[in-house]
Amino acid sequence: MDHASAGAAALLVFAFVLHAIRRESMNYALAGMAALALFAYLLYALLMPERF
Repeated sequence: MDHASAGAAALLVFAFVLHAIRRESMNYALAGMAALALFAYLLYALLMPERF
């Protein structure tokens, strides 16, 4: 999976989650997505340190 298709998939998931949640839980959903993105970045950096 190249970077463009990974970004498009992430955008689709983001849009789906935003439509599926209620307005009052939006902050929790955004915080969860930010935490998930940070986790994915750190996992990528851990597994491929030569790119950093």
